[in-house]
Amino acid sequence: MNLKHYLLIFQLEAYRVMRFLRWITKHMGLKPESDKQPVWTAKAKQLYWLAILIFIGISLSLLCTVNIFVAAAIIAILWFNIYVCLILALAAIKPYEIINRLRVKQSIKNKIKHLKEQYHLTVIGITGSFGKTSSKMVIGQILPKCHVTPKSYNTMFGIFKTIDYELNKRYKFFVCEMGAYKRGDVKEFCQLVSPDIGVLTGINEQHLERFGSIENTIQAKFEILTTLCPGGTGIINLDNELVKNNLHRFQKALQEKRIYLIGYSLNGNTSEYCKDIIAINSWHIENGKSTFDLSYKDKNYKVTTSLIGKAHLSNILAAIAVAMSCGQNIDEVIERIRKVKQIPHRLELKSAPGMTILDDTYSSNPSGFREALDTLKQFAGTKVLITPGIVELGDKALEIHKEIGSLAASICDEIVLVGNSHNLNAMKEGIFSSGYSTEKVTQLAGRAKIQEFLQHKANTVVLMENDLPDQYL
Repeated sequence: MNLKHYLLIFQLEAYRVMRFLRWITKHMGLKPESDKQPVWTAKAKQLYWLAILIFIGISLSLLCTVNIFVAAAIIAILWFNIYVCLILALAAIKPYEIINRLRVKQSIKNKIKHLKEQYHLTVIGITGSFGKTSSKMVIGQILPKCHVTPKSYNTMFGIFKTIDYELNKRYKFFVCEMGAYKRGDVKEFCQLVSPDIGVLTGINEQHLERFGSIENTIQAKFEILTTLCPGGTGIINLDNELVKNNLHRFQKALQEKRIYLIGYSLNGNTSEYCKDIIAINSWHIENGKSTFDLSYKDKNYKVTTSLIGKAHLSNILAAIAVAMSCGQNIDEVIERIRKVKQIPHRLELKSAPGMTILDDTYSSNPSGFREALDTLKQFAGTKVLITPGIVELGDKALEIHKEIGSLAASICDEIVLVGNSHNLNAMKEGIFSSGYSTEKVTQLAGRAKIQEFLQHKANTVVLMENDLPDQYL
């Protein structure tokens, strides 16, 4: 395996050494199925060239100090385990990273403070186990003079790049997506950008493997509310049980900071802790668009959008709550929602000869997977699911995949599983638990065969759920 592929995997594992070594142990001796390149960020380039220099340096040192045959043997072992040089390269740049991180944090604080004090910038922070990027993109389309962190930038250095190069006095609003893998991550973000409004999209088992427990996930995600600026506004998804059922635990902290809570719901849920509720009374898909009745402050509004599925409707409600908190006119907001563009690879509706495709390949989580299946259910025609499953669910992975497999079997006419993992084995167990025909299930080794499978399909609706990178297949 070559150095570039090891670097790709190291990058996908967020340069976490233990996760990288676990992958190495699992895939030792296997050849990569693709020739994908790493994203050549400054850090990736540093590690790549430094790893090469370390390999050369060790080799020359061995040749100069030990028996040539011994040196050759050690060099050969190191060559076939070149990933060791990547780990050494990471250790070498660690002191620089620590100093640079402190510099970046101070720079973010200074820039945000200046824009808030001099130009009255409103900062909106958004986090959750799912729906962060989609909600952010909708908010960015319905708030005027609004800048959002691009794509899925939700790390400190990604946010710094946006703030340093793009955020300026022309913008009235800044939406900052906050990713988290442990308790304290969101709190650190909030200390840097001082959000006036915080959105909690929901909590589930996504990244449970990294958080360690669902309790850690709950504590981490609620930091978006407890570390808001005093007098700020918190916006929460009342359809999510882990948010709604744990809200009371954080009331003391919220009351001390005078946080004004707004809830949003598709299912008629309310909370005694919320001052306002934004809700959808009914909705349906018609001509490739979603139409729904919006309820806000005892008034009803008819809304149409190109975004389909309950997950997107939830994202729209979060965006409306943000817009109302920012003093926007409800009628103007509804008109902007009508013009919102589809979000790439997030239940994006596409057409192909003989097929309708629901492209939900950006990522997946248990809640989103279930809701995508619910959306598929509403379409006419042969229903096909294509998925490699979900990752980073910790000790809940097999249970969740079995449950999703059973749900998929009740909706889909055909199911295509991509890869060969324990998760997919559990999913098959769920699929076949209700007597689903084995002839209707296809298992592919990788993505390369998907196009061939889809040829000659007619009157078919295909849900493509998740698109896992190489280290998971």
